[in-house]
Amino acid sequence: MKNNIINKLKRYILIVEDEFINQEILKEILSKEYEVLIANNGLEALNILEKSLKPISLILADLNMPIMDGFTLIKELKKDNLYNNIPIIVITGDKDSELNALNLGAVDFITKPFDLKEIILARINRSIELSEKRNQLSALAGIDWMPSGWTLTAQYYCDVLFGQLDTLERKDAYMHGATLSLSKSLVNETLELSFSGLLGFNDFDSMLSPSVKYSISDQINIGLKAFIFIPGPDKDGKYGAYKDLSSLCLNAKFSF
Repeated sequence: MKNNIINKLKRYILIVEDEFINQEILKEILSKEYEVLIANNGLEALNILEKSLKPISLILADLNMPIMDGFTLIKELKKDNLYNNIPIIVITGDKDSELNALNLGAVDFITKPFDLKEIILARINRSIELSEKRNQLSALAGIDWMPSGWTLTAQYYCDVLFGQLDTLERKDAYMHGATLSLSKSLVNETLELSFSGLLGFNDFDSMLSPSVKYSISDQINIGLKAFIFIPGPDKDGKYGAYKDLSSLCLNAKFSF
């Protein structure tokens, strides 16, 4: 199972390193969780970024390289609006170089000789996670209302992602929708009726879930619940994609 910090789609990492043995070590560490691209210097890295059809989630760059070193690469990336949000982790064994790189915009560093595999992966996973969270804006507004024994909760949510969506499990940068939850207890609180629903405004698909639960005693209760997935008028949408999984569930609970 893939590290739970990031979702199941493989990200692309660009390794910028002039020493072949270090390229192979890093590729061996990363290739099970990431797609890996290799550049021998900063100039090659810029060419790969310009030509690549896949978004790069992170750049792992050595600082001491011929033709274009890591410091110059960081400066060039930070000047370009297409690439200045890509997190950069530098590879170095010099403390002063670490500080200089961080001041230029690197997010972290990996020391030479290399740390344990688990430490390198943890630093990379964390940097990608933080970068993707910075590119997301979410909002939620709702009301709670309890008229005559009913409990009603209604919410509107919206979510905006900035940047490329290729590595994420969604196709729309802007998503919004509404949720509704309604419940009431009857017959001296032994019978509970409830309903919850989700409506996606992008495709107008929905999920409805009515339920009923009856408590025979403090130790025994039975319930019936439905899950209904409804596609949108033009496309299935997020919830409508599960339309064939609509189901009815009967459950019982016994406590002793």
